[in-house]
This record gives sequence, C-alpha cells and structure tokens, in this order.
Amino acid sequence: MAARAARLVAFLALAGAAALGLLSACSNDPGAAGADAAAACPNVPTDCPATPPSWTHDVQPIIAMYCLSCHGDGGIEQSVFNYSTYQGVYRNRAAMLTQVYQCLMPLADASPPPPRPSAAERETIVAWIACGAPDN
Repeated sequence: MAARAARLVAFLALAGAAALGLLSACSNDPGAAGADAAAACPNVPTDCPATPPSWTHDVQPIIAMYCLSCHGDGGIEQSVFNYSTYQGVYRNRAAMLTQVYQCLMPLADASPPPPRPSAAERETIVAWIACGAPDN
C-alpha cells in the first residue's frame, strides 16, 4: 500500500510538471483561470477503490460530457490530446490526472464557459487512473 502511494505521488509530481506547460499553451491567461479553479477545487481521494471505476460505464460518459468538445474529433485540441477513444485517454492519462485533480480543465476562461465536473465525477476519473486506467 505504501509503495502504491509513493508511486502515485511521483506520478502526480511528473504529471503536474507536464501540465504546467500545457496549461500555459491552452489559455490566454492561465494564471487567472488556474487561480480561480484552484481556489474552488475540493480535494478528492487519490486511492484505487476495491472495485475500480469502469471505463465504459463510469469514466467514458464523463469524458464525453466535459472533454470531447475540445479533445474529440474536430475539437481545437484534438491534435494534441484526442480523448475520443480509450487509447487516446489512456495515452494521456498523466496530463489528464493533473488537470482533473487540480480542477484546471475544462478551462474556466473558455468562451462560452463550459460545464465543470462535480467533485464526484472528478473523483471517479482520478480513482480510475489510480487503478491503472483499466479498459473495463
């Protein structure tokens, strides 16, 4: 259990470093959006529950609701992060983990302002990634 927690902390640190560069590339004013999001961002657990969330039933609908308008087919960020398939999400799970955990996506300064995932939806994505992002 301690080894898993240490791996998750290391994973979050690496993902966070990568995400900082991505955030500045995706927003005209990342400081304002990031500060607002962080201030209103409740912490969610980073543990893998005994029954991992299901990609098909739990995670994919959340991705479709909040991510595909930009990160899906024809979206402005599709070429960088295409989340229209499991493989695309899995390949980019480190960046997604940081963005979701820290409430940085969807961007708060987007126009029109996008809907934001609830803490429970964020927890589902974070738990799914902590469980190894299974294709279940």
